[in-house]
Amino acid sequence: MKFMITFNIPTSANREAISKFLATGAPAPEGVTILGRWHAPGGYGWVLVEAEDLGPVMTHAAQWSHLLEIETTPVLEDGPAAEAIAKGVAE
Repeated sequence: MKFMITFNIPTSANREAISKFLATGAPAPEGVTILGRWHAPGGYGWVLVEAEDLGPVMTHAAQWSHLLEIETTPVLEDGPAAEAIAKGVAE
């Protein structure tokens, strides 16, 4: 399953978060594959990950939760989303 992680770096944690990212590259834990990561000016960003279940994704978020405001949302691409929506509408 794919998850979109949205993050915001609070001003108070800016230097520490940037230092940690530059030092580690923010690797994903075992069980999580990073499909893409995007950064925007002002400390905002998005990470698209894939994992079999939410547990390892929560581990990744926990590794950064003391520095970042994080939201994690399960997401579907158009094809699977259309299938799910069609089933729901047909009922």
